[in-house]
Amino acid sequence: MRRFVALGAVVLCGAGLARARARSPEVQAYVKVSAPVVALTHVRVIDGTGAPAKEDQTVVIANGKMVGTR
Repeated sequence: MRRFVALGAVVLCGAGLARARARSPEVQAYVKVSAPVVALTHVRVIDGTGAPAKEDQTVVIANGKMVGTR
């Protein structure tokens, strides 16, 4: 799983740069982190299925979509 997330982040990185430049000034005013790939660390993940929450996870977001957790 770690290899998948790392590979996906590298592949999507180039595509994200072009998309980040296309934001309008109105949208950019609300953007705090302007990077093609962002990792949120030490988070609690609740998947909505009724399963117990997973503690101390890392969520990787690329191009505005979650691409992996661990």
